[in-house]
This record gives sequence, structure tokens and C-alpha cells, in this order.
Amino acid sequence: MVNNSTMIKQYPEDTLSSSIECRRRKSKQFRLSAGELPLTALASPFRSGNTWVRHLLQMATGIGTSALYCDSELRFMGFPFECNDANYRKVLVVKTHEPRPPGPPKLLTVRSRKRVRERLVPQPARKNPPIDRAVVLIRDPYNYLVANMYSSHLDVVKEEEYFGDSKWRTALPGLLEWWIDFNDYWLRKFQGLVYPLLYSKLLTHTETELWKLMNFLNITYADSDIKCAIDNKEGNFHRKHFVWTRINDITELFNHTMKTKIDDSVKALSETLRTKYSIEWVNETHIVRVS
Repeated sequence: MVNNSTMIKQYPEDTLSSSIECRRRKSKQFRLSAGELPLTALASPFRSGNTWVRHLLQMATGIGTSALYCDSELRFMGFPFECNDANYRKVLVVKTHEPRPPGPPKLLTVRSRKRVRERLVPQPARKNPPIDRAVVLIRDPYNYLVANMYSSHLDVVKEEEYFGDSKWRTALPGLLEWWIDFNDYWLRKFQGLVYPLLYSKLLTHTETELWKLMNFLNITYADSDIKCAIDNKEGNFHRKHFVWTRINDITELFNHTMKTKIDDSVKALSETLRTKYSIEWVNETHIVRVS
């Protein structure tokens, strides 16, 4: 459940020092916490806005974030503790995409004295470390599915790739099933404290949602810290808005069967959020810009 008992902590403003500190953060000078923190997961499936949330937290606190994985691109672009699993309890959050289905078999080259052969090796799902609490980042499934056309942080996709037969379209049922199972695990089965963070609300009310998140994390801050994050909220991995020419709404990318499954999954999730966490579901805007 969400911990509502902790009051937001603030400290007196020092305009000069806060300005200097914000400049440090803009130049990617982040630090580890002086003392140990609860091991906090920032949990989401792929393409849910995890990197953006980490950026906002680092800009608001100066304290780094980490991940269960090692992404060298992130490590050298503003996330210095990305590949540092020895300090999970000295960073604000640790990104995880677990639990998830096992990855596709990997082609492995096996060498012996007599021959070289290749075989497919199953890729097991990874396990989370012993997590104390979790921020569960939840993205609208329509937008989550559309975003999973991208294969990297700043990948470029052409509009026509969304139409006709494609690996993306074939993967849609599995991606939706993962979204459903993932949220069910973290919101219903995980035993620690949980803070559900709706990406749709973070988009439209970034400052307010950041306040709430800092409260859950029990982080001391001043108004200037939030301002530093808001003034520099884009980060290095913000994609430009996709301009569609063939559709007016991204729901048009899905057939009737798929839309029914998506809508049913949202109804079930909305019920869990309302009854267990007193949070009302808000759709991410489905209407897209048309050139």
C-alpha cells in the first residue's frame, strides 16, 4: 500500500547554494546517498517512461539512480550509477523490468576440439534483488504498445512500419499479457510498500506528481529542488512527438479483438487502483497530432 503517513520534508532556501547545486545536476554531477536507503524498485515494462522518472528524481535530489541491468548508453549520458549493483541501497531507485517472460532463445556458438557448432539457448528471466518498496510506473496500454515499436532509447521509426504485417504486430498479444501480469504482480502480490505512479498524470501534472513521489521516498527537499527538476525536465532521451498522417487516433492501429482485450485490462487495473490504492485511472491522451 502507499505510505501516506510520512510528511513531505522541506528545508530552508538558500538561493545561491541551490543555484550552484542545480548547475551541478545539469552537468550530470550526481552522488550516492551518504547513508543507506530502502532498496526501492522503479518497476515498469519496457517503454513506460522509466528513464524519464529517473532523470526527474536525479535532478530534484542530486542523488543517483541505478538499474538491474547495465546500459552503457545511459551510463555515459547522465546515469553514472547505471552499472553499479554494489550500491543499490545508496541510490534513490533501481530500475527493473521484472518479472517478465523469458527472452527468446539466444544463438550460442559452442567450440570443441573437433568442431564449432551453434545451438539455441533459452534465456531465463532475471530475478529482482530483495526489494523493500516499489514505485510502479504504469503507462496507458495503448501508448505502451505503440512505444514498443522502438528498440532503443532514441530509435527512429517510420509511420508505415506500424501498418501491415510486422514483428511488432505479431508481438502485441504477448506485450499486453506482460503488461497485465506485471501490474498484477506489483500491485497485488508484492509484499512491500507500493506507490503506483500513472505516467498520464506525470505528463500533465509533472510538478505535483513529483512532490508526491518525493513524499513516498521520504526525501528531504526544498522548492528550489523541484524547480530544478521542472526547469530541466526533458533529459537526454526525450523523443519528439510522433506526427501521424494516416490516422487520427492511435487506437486505430489495433483491430477490434485487440482493442477489446486492452479495454478490459484497463477496467481490471482501474478497479485495483481504486479499491486498493484510492487512485483513479487516467488515460494517456489517445488523440494524436496530425500534420
